[in-house]
Amino acid sequence: MLKNVHPIQKELYFDREHFSATELNRFFDIGLESISQGKLAVITLAGGQASRLGSSLPKGIINLGTGLATENDSLLFLQACQISYLQKKAKGRIIWLIMTSKSTDAKIREHLDIILKLTNLDWKNV
Repeated sequence: MLKNVHPIQKELYFDREHFSATELNRFFDIGLESISQGKLAVITLAGGQASRLGSSLPKGIINLGTGLATENDSLLFLQACQISYLQKKAKGRIIWLIMTSKSTDAKIREHLDIILKLTNLDWKNV
C-alpha cells in the first residue's frame, strides 16, 4: 500500500470553473504562444490492449464511431485532430510523444501512418 500518497494541494492546480471567460481566453492565448514558439509537447500513453473491451486491438486505434472519419475514427485520431487544429491556429509545431508497448507498437505505427496523413501531421514531430 502507498503511504505517502496525498491529494494535490489546492494551490497547486486550477479549476477552470473559477475563472472568467476573459481569463480562460488569456490562458488559451498563452498556450497558443507557447505552441508558436515550439515550447509544448503532448504525451500519449498508448501501451494498453483493449482486451477488457473485447478487442484484440490497442485501445488507441479502436474505431469509436463518432463519424469524424470512416475507418480511422479512434482515440489517437481525435488526439491527432486536436494537435493539428492547435498547430494551425498557433502557426507552430507540437511534439507528440507516444508511449507504446511491445504488444501495441506495430499496430499503433500502422494506424499512425494513416491518421497522420488525414490530419496533415508529420512523422518528424512524432
